[in-house]
Amino acid sequence: DLFKNPNIRRLLGDQCRFIYNPAGRPDPMLIPWVRRAAIFKEHGHIDVLINNAGVTYPKEGVYDDKSWDRTMSVNLTAAFSCSQICCGYMARNRSGSIINITSLNAERAFPNNPAYVASKGGLRMLGKALAKDWGAYGIRVNNVGPGYIRTDITGRSYRDIKARQARTANTMLGRWGDPEDLAGPCIF
Repeated sequence: DLFKNPNIRRLLGDQCRFIYNPAGRPDPMLIPWVRRAAIFKEHGHIDVLINNAGVTYPKEGVYDDKSWDRTMSVNLTAAFSCSQICCGYMARNRSGSIINITSLNAERAFPNNPAYVASKGGLRMLGKALAKDWGAYGIRVNNVGPGYIRTDITGRSYRDIKARQARTANTMLGRWGDPEDLAGPCIF
């Protein structure tokens, strides 16, 4: 994972604190912890929030409500809630950056997964809306929309040789990305 990588931690420095919550296992304690803003209390500021959570439940045929609701909750609603909470602390210092990790599926549809496509498209538009609303408070909001990145969430597609080759053929670099590829755009 990108934020567990010691090279990324070294690049960002000792003052960087991470809230890590593995995708697919929403932690009900996460939002209250952010709301209490232990980071703000400890350091007096919150500089960056990266909304990187993502789950996917692909299914052929009729898509069920439970999968839709869970996907929207993790991929979109949690990002909105964390952004809303951090905005208050960032606005106090008139500085901060919120980065949403969207997906190429925010730009184009992907079969058998309407909730993922809609949630990442919604996250993309949420980023644009918050940038417009919160820029006056010194808060930058940006989206990073990667293509195929080798992660736990894409493992099944990557292990399927035909699927991997088809997806690779649609990439500009002729390869799947690694999580570390996102570090530069996130910390510019």
